[in-house]
Amino acid sequence: MSSRFIIVLLVIFLSSCEESNGTSESTETLEVGSYSWDSYRVKEMREGMTYSAMQLPIEYYIRKNIGVSNTSKVDSLAKMMNTERVIVTEFKHLNQKDVLTSDFTARSYEDAVKYMASNISNDYHFVTSTNDTIACSGVLFERNFNVVPFKRVVLYFNGVPPEETGKLIYNDRLFGNGVFTFRLNQQPIKN
Repeated sequence: MSSRFIIVLLVIFLSSCEESNGTSESTETLEVGSYSWDSYRVKEMREGMTYSAMQLPIEYYIRKNIGVSNTSKVDSLAKMMNTERVIVTEFKHLNQKDVLTSDFTARSYEDAVKYMASNISNDYHFVTSTNDTIACSGVLFERNFNVVPFKRVVLYFNGVPPEETGKLIYNDRLFGNGVFTFRLNQQPIKN
């Protein structure tokens, strides 16, 4: 083989290994007991990190937290919470590094954990298809103690009409990678 051919192959190989920035969309199946839903996940990669957002169906969230057997309680809570949105966001480094270290946050690890557990709620807004902006009303940082290679935050929004779609806006003050827009254009579908 000629050296030119080898160089071309090497360039193609190296360019395919570079991280690609951009947005991707997928559907994931969520299951609890004999119930399942298809939910829409949006991912965006920047600076070697994948940021993702996925809306959880309210009924899934309720069944996951109180169990599947008490159907009347689940139905009652689902009706009461029909204007609530629960969105899961995840942060994952391309090389599976812990994203809360000072290498990524310019904060101490303890300060980064505190930020994720509370103040990160100020970085999120949900904008409906009618352009109503709804602030995040609560956040839950799911600590995993580095058992899995990502960090997960559950976000809560009140006052979103039940059939409304929209976009999740994230102003990344923790990692400093700018503003993200996750278009959550599809409602979760019960199977």
